[in-house]
Amino acid sequence: MKFQFNIFIFILAVVIFAVGTPHTVEAAALAKAGSLIKFRTDARVFVVADDHGALNLIPTRALFKSRGYSDKQVRTLSDDEFSNYYIRGEISDKPIIFVKDGDSVMTDEQSDEPWSAASITKLLTALVLSDLSLDWDAPVQLTRADELGGARLRVAVGSRYRRIDLLHASLMGSANNATHALARTSGISLAQFVGRMNKKAEQLGMVNSRFVDPTGLDPQNISTAQDIALLIEAAHRETRIADIGLKTTYTLSSIARKPQNHTITTTNLLLRSGDPVGLGKTGFLYESRYNFTVVGDGATGRARTVVVMNCPTKASAYALAKKYIYQN
Repeated sequence: MKFQFNIFIFILAVVIFAVGTPHTVEAAALAKAGSLIKFRTDARVFVVADDHGALNLIPTRALFKSRGYSDKQVRTLSDDEFSNYYIRGEISDKPIIFVKDGDSVMTDEQSDEPWSAASITKLLTALVLSDLSLDWDAPVQLTRADELGGARLRVAVGSRYRRIDLLHASLMGSANNATHALARTSGISLAQFVGRMNKKAEQLGMVNSRFVDPTGLDPQNISTAQDIALLIEAAHRETRIADIGLKTTYTLSSIARKPQNHTITTTNLLLRSGDPVGLGKTGFLYESRYNFTVVGDGATGRARTVVVMNCPTKASAYALAKKYIYQN
C-alpha cells in the first residue's frame, strides 16, 4: 500500500512539473487583454492592452488603487511567461520635459510620450469657445450637471455668472463646473464640442493628441509635451485667453438681485510669485501626476515655452518650470 502511494506521489509530481503549478496555469490562461499581471520578481503591475502581447504599466500604487484594482485581481507570471510580452509606452518616474526658446528646442526629455493632459485640456476648450460666436457678457447658470468633482467654483448650484466670468474661473482656478457649464451652453452638444476640440487639435498640428471631454477630468484626454507646447502657444496668441493668463486674482459677481462676489486666485504660482511669465495652466490626475505648462520671457530674452509633466508633486512641477524659464 505504501509502495502504491509513493508511486502515485511520483506520478503527480511528474504531471505538475510538466504542466506547471495550478497558479502558473491559471495566470497563463488569464493573461489576456484587460487582465492584470506582474513579473514574479517585480512588484510593478501591468495591464495587458491587447492580444498581441503589449503591456501598459501602472506606475504607482496610488494609481493602482485609484482605478479600483485589488491585489486579488493580479496574476503573477513566471519568467518564461512574462518573456512573451513587451512593455508598450513604459515611462520612468523621471518628469517629461519640453522647452522651446523662441523657435529652437532647448530641452527634450520624453516629449513624444503619450500622457494624460488633465486640466491642461481646458486651454483647448477655451480655444474652441473662442472660435464660436458667443456673447461673453451673457448669463450662464450653473446646474447640477456641471458638478463633476475635482476643482470647482465654490458657489451654489443655480448661481448665474457672465460667460466671461466662468472663463476666468476655468483658466485661473481650473474649475471643472465652470468649464463644463461653458461647454454645455456653447450652442452645440457636448459630443459636438468634443469633436471640435479634436478638430482644433488637428489644425494646430497636435498629431499625437486625442480628447474626450472639455474639463480634463477623463484620463483618456491624451497628449504629448510637444503637442501641449503647440496648444499653449496657440492659446497665448488668443488675446482674451492671454489677458486672463496675466491676472493673479479676479472677482466674479453673480447675476442676482443681491449679487455675491467671489474672488479666485490663479493656480499659476510662478505668476503669483512675480516670475516673468504669462499664460500658464496646471493639471493633475492620479493617472498623470502633476503637469504644468507656461509661456514667459526666457533668460535669453526670447519667448520661452515650458511643458513639464509626470512630476511627483506640485512643488516639483513649479520648480522645474522656473528652472527652465531662467536657464541660459
